[in-house]
Amino acid sequence: MSSIIAEAIEKYQPTSIVLLFSGGHDSMCSTHFAASYLQSIGRDFTVYHGNTGIGIRQTREYVHSVVEHFGWKYYEGHPKPGETYQDIVKRWGFPGPTLISHQMMYIRLKERALKRFVTHE
Repeated sequence: MSSIIAEAIEKYQPTSIVLLFSGGHDSMCSTHFAASYLQSIGRDFTVYHGNTGIGIRQTREYVHSVVEHFGWKYYEGHPKPGETYQDIVKRWGFPGPTLISHQMMYIRLKERALKRFVTHE
């Protein structure tokens, strides 16, 4: 696995590295593995957690405790004002089970916040 990270760094020569950490078990494993490898080769990175505003408080607390424990540089992204889950529901109603509803929520609650962080908007 570390060879995949090394190959990606060599091929793409990133100016910065962002590790996405949702707070789930799989995410914890992959973030910890990547962070450990990057630290071993002296590469700087930032751990990013997308706070959609609708997740449970305990997940955010867990993410904060892990980041603090390991001393990782950390950023928490949030939807823009006017694009929170509550704002969306007030404007368009509750999202349904369709793919388009899921895509709309994903874009507004997660993707745009991450893009703002990565592009420094």
